[in-house]
Amino acid sequence: MNAETVIATCVRRGFHMVALYPFSEMPVSRTWRTDEGLTRDEALAHVAGGGNLALHCAKSNIAVVIASTPAAVAAMRSQGHAPMTVTPYGAAHYYFEVPPQLKGMSTQHSVAFGNLSEVQVLSGDRLVVIPPSQVLI
Repeated sequence: MNAETVIATCVRRGFHMVALYPFSEMPVSRTWRTDEGLTRDEALAHVAGGGNLALHCAKSNIAVVIASTPAAVAAMRSQGHAPMTVTPYGAAHYYFEVPPQLKGMSTQHSVAFGNLSEVQVLSGDRLVVIPPSQVLI
C-alpha cells in the first residue's frame, strides 16, 4: 500500500496519527500523548519528508495484535483474522475495535501459543507504527 492509501484509510476510520522520526519508533513531539492527531495533509507532508507514522491506540479506539512469527500468523489466520498490515520481516498487525467497557485500559502483553509462537497485544496509551514507515532494527 502506498502512503496516500494508508493515510486516507486512517483518516476515513478516524485513527489518530502521530509523527515519528525517520527510521524510528520515537515520536517527534514530546507532547504526543496530548497533541491533536495529524491531518491528512500533515501526515502526507511528514512522510514525504522521510518521517515515520504511528497510530495512538487509545485515541484510535483500537487494540493491535502483532504476530511476529510464521506460527503466530498461522494461528491468527486459523481463527479467521486477516492482517491490516504485514511488515517486511513478516510480522502481521491485526486491528480490533476496543469495546466501550475496556476503553482507557493501557496494556502491552505477550501471549504464547503453546511453545511455537508469540504475539504482542498493544492498546491504550501505546503507539503502533504504520506503513510506509521504515524502522531500523
